[in-house]
Amino acid sequence: MTPNNTPPVQRRIDGLALFMSRIAGWVYVACAMMITFDIIARNFFGFSSKATVELSGYALGLGISWGLAGAFVARMHVRVDMLLEKLPRSPRAWLHLLALLLLLGFLGVVAYGVIYLVNDSWEFDAHDLSALQIPLWVPQGAFTFGILALIGVVLVALVRVVRLLLAGDPDGVNAVMRQKSASEEAEEAIEASHAAPATAVAEGRAC
Repeated sequence: MTPNNTPPVQRRIDGLALFMSRIAGWVYVACAMMITFDIIARNFFGFSSKATVELSGYALGLGISWGLAGAFVARMHVRVDMLLEKLPRSPRAWLHLLALLLLLGFLGVVAYGVIYLVNDSWEFDAHDLSALQIPLWVPQGAFTFGILALIGVVLVALVRVVRLLLAGDPDGVNAVMRQKSASEEAEEAIEASHAAPATAVAEGRAC
C-alpha cells in the first residue's frame, strides 16, 4: 500500500501487520494438520483430541483478525471502485479520506464489542466446553488484538492521507490508497513463483 517514501513509523507498523498476516496463514496450516490428525486418530486408533471443533474455531477467528491489517497494508481487500476511478484526482482523494473515516468508525464499534466481550469472559472466568477447558478470554483477546492492529494501520494511513491533502497533493493520496492493478497482481504472482524454487534450492544446499 505504500510507496518508497513511506515514513519510518509507518514502515514499522506495516511490517508488523504483514508479519501478523504470515502468522495467520500458518495458523490455518496448523489447523488443517490438527483436523487431519484428529480424523486419522479417530478412525484408525480410536481416540481424538475432543477439542477439534473449539480449536479450529479459535484458529479461524485468529486467522481472520490477524490477517486483516496485513491485507489492508498489501491492498488486498476487495473493493468495488469502478466509479471512483472515473472521478477527477481531487474528488477521488477526498473520497479516500471519507472511506478511511467510515472504516475507522465501523472498526471502533467492532473493537468496543470485542473488548467488552473479553472483559466479561475475564470477570466471569468463562471457559469453553472442550476437554481442554480453555479460558475464553485467551482466544477472544487474540482476536481483539488483530482488530486493534487493523485500527492502528488505518489510523496511520488516515494521518498520512490528511497530511497529503493539507499539502495539496491529491496524487499522493491516490498513490497511497489506490487498489492494485491487474498487472501489479500478475507481477507479484510471477515474483512469488520464481522465489519459491530459489528458496527450495537454497534449503537443499543448506542440508
